[in-house]
Parts: sequence; C-alpha cells; structure tokens
Amino acid sequence: MSQRSEKLFKSQTILSGIINTAEDAIISVDSNQQILLFNQGAEKIFCYSAEEVLGKHLSMLLPEAFRSVHTTHVQNFGKSGVISRRMQERSEISGQRKNGVIFPAEANISQLEIEGRQIYTAILQDVSEQKLIENKLRESLKE
Repeated sequence: MSQRSEKLFKSQTILSGIINTAEDAIISVDSNQQILLFNQGAEKIFCYSAEEVLGKHLSMLLPEAFRSVHTTHVQNFGKSGVISRRMQERSEISGQRKNGVIFPAEANISQLEIEGRQIYTAILQDVSEQKLIENKLRESLKE
C-alpha cells in the first residue's frame, strides 16, 4: 500500500469511528430521502438498527403529522443553496421511535453534492430530558 493510500485509509477509518461513536444521531439521505447512513447514535435514539432503516424513506422516523411538511422543508433547503442550518430555527422538530413514541429534538442539516448526487445529513439530539427540566423549572417558578 502506498503512503498516500495508507494515509487515506487511516483518515477514512478515523472518520468512520467518529461517526459511529457519536452520541448524536447522524442520518444521511439522498434527494429522494432514502436513508444512506444511520449511525449508532441514531440507533440508540430511534431504537432501530441501521439494517432496518438503510434504503428506507426518512419519513419512517417522523410523526405522521410532520411527514409532508418535513419533505417540503428538505426540498426547499436543497433549492436554497445554503450549505447548513439549524432546523429548530423554523419550528420544533419531532422524531418517532420504533415503538411509536414521539420525542422532541434539535437538529442541524447540511447538504453536499457528490458525483452529481445531492446528500443531506442531519445531526440530531433527543432533547426530551432537557424539555422535562425546562417544564419543571417553569412549574416551580409559578408556585
């Protein structure tokens, strides 16, 4: 293996390790919103294995009420030319676990083009605990 190939391999191994060990969900989809990447953080948050979701439509991870709106947001984002943005600036994001439980989330979305193909990546955090703490704090301030 040449020195350049070895460096590239090491770099790819490091990147793969970072993606797979991240606590946040990292999910990439194509322009048809077919899931291309679903890391271990996403597996924990959504309670699906990568094998269960790869190649499937992203809508399976969203509550029914948000599916069409989300599809439109992603399409508009793709046309905007903006490379990345925080999604909760527009509205609260919700995800849906395999067992049907809906949870609040914060996410960033980015896009890039690879070989003429548009790829969207969301990095998502489950903020359920944070919301519970905020609600308890609000309630205690009312007393």
